[in-house]
Amino acid sequence: MCWASETEMRAVLTFHSIDGLPGPLSYSARDLEKMLGALDEEKLPVVSLDDLLASPDKDGVALTFDDGISTV
Repeated sequence: MCWASETEMRAVLTFHSIDGLPGPLSYSARDLEKMLGALDEEKLPVVSLDDLLASPDKDGVALTFDDGISTV
């Protein structure tokens, strides 16, 4: 990945389940680690959702976990 320095990056990534199970609601721990590494490599800070919403002029990625099935 290579983002241009003038590109604004703000995102909310929602996860349902971090596990090795197949299915559209599961995300493997290995893939999560790779994604976090890519964000770090690109100097994109992982911030709380509150901080992301409170600072509209700052880049950041918020991670949320919607675990209605209580697995995380």
